[in-house]
Amino acid sequence: MSYSYTANCIYGYFGKKVNVFCHGKLDYIPYGQCGYITDGDWIVLISYESEIFRYNPATNDISFEYSQASPDYSRTTARHVSAFCKQFIPGMNYHAIKKLYYERRIK
Repeated sequence: MSYSYTANCIYGYFGKKVNVFCHGKLDYIPYGQCGYITDGDWIVLISYESEIFRYNPATNDISFEYSQASPDYSRTTARHVSAFCKQFIPGMNYHAIKKLYYERRIK
């Protein structure tokens, strides 16, 4: 299944509209400006136009290597992170992802 939406906020600038194509939408935010793509074994959260993080269900690993924005970039992005966790990472939530992001970014 393919899914696309028009992102209205790109890298902090409102009003610039870009079509974003994803493999699927998030079940808990079906009309949001977010979605996910698959890249090999990884499931990638896309919020607006930015990659937030990647999750590998086979190894239960979370990667911020290609992250273009932090999980707390905006309140809406935080909601996207929560919805992604509900759908793909049982037992994880926004606060745990945010903490992990800053722990890994500081090192």
